[in-house]
Amino acid sequence: MQEAGIFCYHFSALILSQLNCMLGITNCSCIYFNTSYTNKDIFIRREIQRKFPKLKKLDGEELTPMIQFDVGEEVAVLPHAKASFLCDPNGTEIIRQFLEQYFLIFDSDNRQPLLDAYHDQAMLSLVVPPASQVGRLEKYWRYNRDFRRQNADDNTKVRQLRFGRLAVVSMLAELPKTKHYPRSFTVDLTLFTPKMIVFTVAGLFKEIDEVTEELRYFQRQYIIVPAGSGFCIRNEMVLITVAAQHQVRFFKKKIETATTPQLNNEAMTPSSGLSTGLQNRLHINQPSTSVAATLQPPQVGIDEATKIQMVQSLCAQSNMNIEWSTKCLQETNWDYNHAAFVFDKLHKENKIPPEAFIK
Repeated sequence: MQEAGIFCYHFSALILSQLNCMLGITNCSCIYFNTSYTNKDIFIRREIQRKFPKLKKLDGEELTPMIQFDVGEEVAVLPHAKASFLCDPNGTEIIRQFLEQYFLIFDSDNRQPLLDAYHDQAMLSLVVPPASQVGRLEKYWRYNRDFRRQNADDNTKVRQLRFGRLAVVSMLAELPKTKHYPRSFTVDLTLFTPKMIVFTVAGLFKEIDEVTEELRYFQRQYIIVPAGSGFCIRNEMVLITVAAQHQVRFFKKKIETATTPQLNNEAMTPSSGLSTGLQNRLHINQPSTSVAATLQPPQVGIDEATKIQMVQSLCAQSNMNIEWSTKCLQETNWDYNHAAFVFDKLHKENKIPPEAFIK
């Protein structure tokens, strides 16, 4: 029976779960049940009252109002989403110039000038998702340092960690030629101190030589530290995967056609003196009207100091001793990329003698 907000329900035994069929009722003030209560069943009354906050009578008896906090209903207002997070606005201009100059060189035909952007003991690792999720990214798979696909006793995790600026830039030079789209970039600056800057940049890019021009998504985390009058990269972690469909749709209309990246950041502020040092570290000149990179010509010869650094880097990457690392580089005409490739090939074929690893 239903009349003027009074509802009569007959249950031989009250089962609280049966009240769920009444949860859509909002205007009831009195409910009758064909059952009886004892003091020990007071919790049932409270449960019914909790399910129906506006209920005033139960089986004809006035209900004691439930104790509630006298707090008005507040409408939760979520903060506006921002493309980038900056823990310190003073780092905005430094990061902006860094990204402009770094990716200008990275997207060029010669990535060797990036040598001056990395610390002598820089480390870099690259990760791609499992092939079952995004398909096999053939061009990046050989550099993959995903611990989930490596055994505990596998030394691949050590060999896949690039140590030293020569090893780092050599690997970067082997990656496919790219074009990044700065309008898709998001930047999170999480630490900004005189001794260390930590930030993450993510966005879209495409491979120049790829016929399908399928967009990729990247995320690169940098740790940069002071070096001389500027900064250099001490640690870098790179994630590369296939761009999601919603990312492609969102940025498809915003893809830049210009060759010189210009970050779309409305929070740009005048740069501090630190940015000049960073540009010097990257061998970059900044004219008064535009930003341009002075790319260095390829090396004609390799001096002894560079050879020593190459040997040290190959030692760290391969775990071979100095003698065998030097021999490997000499036999490959001091081509570091080729030396690393030859080592990987011979090591997988178990053709490197044990004495090569005795230090």
